[in-house]
Amino acid sequence: MFEIHPVKKVSVVIPVYNEQESLPEINQAHHPQPVNRWGKSMRSC
Repeated sequence: MFEIHPVKKVSVVIPVYNEQESLPEINQAHHPQPVNRWGKSMRSC
């Protein structure tokens, strides 16, 4: 049972990466904006 839990989590990560790779143009356009906000928030912390 414990081995099935981690496997399910990995399956969810695979599709997430596929979506980002499938839309590289949208990802690049939406990457600088959220990255800038997160970068400033992380540095402040």
